[in-house]
Amino acid sequence: MRGNPHSPWAETISTRWHWCRGRSLFASRMFSGKGIAAALLMANLQAIVRAFAPGIAGPGALCRKVNEVLCGSVAPGKFVTMFYGVVDSETLTLRFENAGHCPPIVLRGDSALVLTEGSTVLGLFPQAEYEERRFVLQSADCLLLTTDGVTEAANEGDEEFGAERVTASARAARSLARTASGRGYLTTSRVSATAISTTTRHSSW
Repeated sequence: MRGNPHSPWAETISTRWHWCRGRSLFASRMFSGKGIAAALLMANLQAIVRAFAPGIAGPGALCRKVNEVLCGSVAPGKFVTMFYGVVDSETLTLRFENAGHCPPIVLRGDSALVLTEGSTVLGLFPQAEYEERRFVLQSADCLLLTTDGVTEAANEGDEEFGAERVTASARAARSLARTASGRGYLTTSRVSATAISTTTRHSSW
């Protein structure tokens, strides 16, 4: 997904999902800078996560290791934000760490819960502390991950899209699904399509 072209962030926003032994592992990340430098930073991060994630117990420990490696390898002033989570398929427990990324939103019925816990970005502060945090999901929940490229998309009046509109877009998608199916089942494709469409309309100028 392409973010706000006027943002100092990279144009590339990366999200990856993996399934392993009854767990769903996923990460959403964003990179400072643009162009080739940001692409190289993204490739570097992907390689680090792939190399260390299988042997590290939890999200907090993984973020500490990623931060350690990035602090010793990236150019000064460059950094990464990342939300890394692991969902247990039996208990629906989400174990996560948020390293400076946009807070995730959990849509539950007609309410929206914002997971505000987290730490700082990766690659800037060698002594930064990262922890494992937990949240118990319910079967009908929708975990919504977004980035500054969406929330900071501005219209011609320089008004940003904002987290509230992101939540409203997801709720609109749920409402459409409920009308169509009678169950209110919210697919990721419907959420993405609705959010992208609404953001595009907001920032088209």
